[in-house]
Order: sequence, then C-alpha cells, then structure tokens
Amino acid sequence: MLRQAAVAALLCCLCLALAGCWSRRELNELSITVGLGIDKTGDQYTVSTQVVDPGQVATRAAGSGTRVPVTVYRETGPSILEALRKMTTIAPRRIYLSHLRMLIIGEEMARSGISEALDFLSRGHETRTDFFIAIAKGSKAVDILNVLTPLEKIPANNLFLSLETSAKFWSPTHGIYLDELINGLAGEGKSPAVTGIRIKGAAEKGDVIQNIQSITPPAELEYAGLAAFKKDKLIGWLNETESKGFNYIQGFVKETAGHLDCPNGGRIVTDVIRTSTKVKGKVIDGKPAIDIILYAEGDVAEVACGIDLQNPDSLPALNKIINENYNKLIKKTVYKAQKEFKTDFIGFGDVFRKSHPKEWDSWKDDWQEMFVSLPVNVRMDYRIRRIGTITNSLKQEMKE
Repeated sequence: MLRQAAVAALLCCLCLALAGCWSRRELNELSITVGLGIDKTGDQYTVSTQVVDPGQVATRAAGSGTRVPVTVYRETGPSILEALRKMTTIAPRRIYLSHLRMLIIGEEMARSGISEALDFLSRGHETRTDFFIAIAKGSKAVDILNVLTPLEKIPANNLFLSLETSAKFWSPTHGIYLDELINGLAGEGKSPAVTGIRIKGAAEKGDVIQNIQSITPPAELEYAGLAAFKKDKLIGWLNETESKGFNYIQGFVKETAGHLDCPNGGRIVTDVIRTSTKVKGKVIDGKPAIDIILYAEGDVAEVACGIDLQNPDSLPALNKIINENYNKLIKKTVYKAQKEFKTDFIGFGDVFRKSHPKEWDSWKDDWQEMFVSLPVNVRMDYRIRRIGTITNSLKQEMKE
C-alpha cells in the first residue's frame, strides 16, 4: 500500500514537471523585433518595429537578394501597447520584443518627454534591458529604422555593434541601456545624456535594397553627439567636442584619438590608451564647489609638424599643450551645462548627494539655481608614454 502511494506521489511530481512549457512561444508564431522606434504627434504615439525575416537572414537565402532581411511595421495609437497590438492587423505574427537590440526615440517625442515610453518598456515581462537607446537627431525614429545597412544583414544589429564598438574607441559616443537611463531620470542631482543618431546622405534612398548593393551607400546611419535632458525632456544637443568632455567627466572614455596644433604650425595626433576620472565635491564657506581630476596616458600616433621629438624638452612642452587643450575641452562642456542649458546633466548634484548628504538635503530643492554658478576646478594630468619607432616626422626627415 505504501509502495503504491509512493509511486502515485512520484507520478504526480513528474506530471508537474511536464507543465514547464505551458507559456511557450513557437518561432513561427512570432515576429522577432530587433528595433523599436517611438514617435509622437500630438497625443498619439507612432510605433515602428523592425522585424527579422528569418528566411532572408539564413546564410543560403541571404545571397539571393530577392528580399530585404527585415520589415518595418508602423502603427499609431493613444498608447504604445495599443499601437503594438494594432500591428497584428498588418503583421502576420505577434510582435515579440524579447530580442530587442535598439530603441530609437524621435527628436520631437524626446522633447515632449520620454518617461511614459520608458515606463512601458520597464514593465513588460517580455522585454529585457540589454538594448541600447538613441535619439533620432533631426528626424523621426521610423526614418532611422527604415535605413538598410551593409555588412550586418540586420540594421538594428549593425546599430548595436557600431555603438558598442564606438563607445570603446571614440570618445564622443556612449551606449546607454534602459536601466541606466531610468536610474538617471529617477535619481536626484542628475539628468541623463543619450547618444544621438542621424541619417547621413540621401534618406529617401535608405529603404531600398540598392542601398546595400553599392560600395558607397547613398544613405548611412551615423552616431552624432549627445542629447542632453532636463528631467525626461530633451533640451538640446552637445556637439562633438562637448560630447567628448561629458564622457571624460563621466569616466566613460576607454580609448580614443585626438589632435592638437603644434606651436609652429601643423598638428600632432595622439592615441589615448588609458584614462581615469575623479569628480569630488567640497564645501567652502558653506557653499558647494567641484574638483574634476582627469588622468590620461597616450602615444604619439602621427606627427605633421616640425617639432623635434629628439629634444628632451619637447615632451614636457608637448604634455603641457595637451593638458591645456583637455582643460579647455572639459570647461566647454561645463559651460554648456551651466550657462546655456542651465541644467545639471553632468551629475554634480549626484556627487554631493553621495559625498555630503547632510548639505545636499538643504540644497537639492534649489540645486538648479545653485548649479549655474557652481565653481568647477579642472586638474588635468596627461602623459605621453611612447613616441613610436621613429622620432621626428617623416616630412621633417625628408627636408633634412
């Protein structure tokens, strides 16, 4: 009797295990969405999805060139979810967001506020947070998703990998994930900055297959500057120089390259190989002040001027010039935040919230007013480590 009861209990346990796939989704029932675009006109959301065509992505079929590898669906509704569900009237399969790689937000939408869009994405149980977010600069999000890209068959994958690589090797760009952006919006003493993306070339030719059949595509997608936010609304754009300064202050820069003018004309290019940044808050006579300490190391990558690198006095002089240039770079970004945008997207308030919580409690309600006159001191320590396998420039050697 006991044996029969044990067998029955075991069978019941096995039956429970068989129910593990009750919520399964078959691939032939889903539209795998890799790119999501959100635009807004009035009180209506226009949602666009870049959906993979599985047959065209397969290696054998992709060479046929009969169809493009993705399809973009677009629908409008009073909410994002309603627009997505409405897509089933034109899409043969249910829109599935678990494999999302890029979220593109139109500039007009960003200026009206992005909190509602982010709230939807953060609540969805099918949506992960490991996708990048970018702001369409001067265009709608759907226009960005419509552009076909070379090398990578799926444009959203191209955008993801391009931003991931650029953030490692080019200082004006930075990839931001959903949870990072939400924390930047919800936190005290800081507003976020998000990488911008624009269409370079003939935008009207970007959505045809000929765009990826040409050596030089008529339309290309290019990351361009950072979008600065005040709370959840876009207030303006940082140019390339200001974007560099922002990323240096945040400690986002890993490797990059830059040039500077030589004292007697021409230029020299350096390859930055290592950086570290410390932003410290201090209180002087009851008022806040900021110290930015930036350390960087680099190699001489190119010399196109008459500087004599064999002279032992040349490197200290060159280091001094580079340090002065970086100091100006950082101060341009601080000026943009304090005098033009008048909002702390850099995050100095967050520094005081962590280092001086007692003072921050009395400052936080008036922080934006205090921020515009906040003293900011920059200390730069840039050191050249290597000058390459030759000393002077090739042009100088030829003259000799």
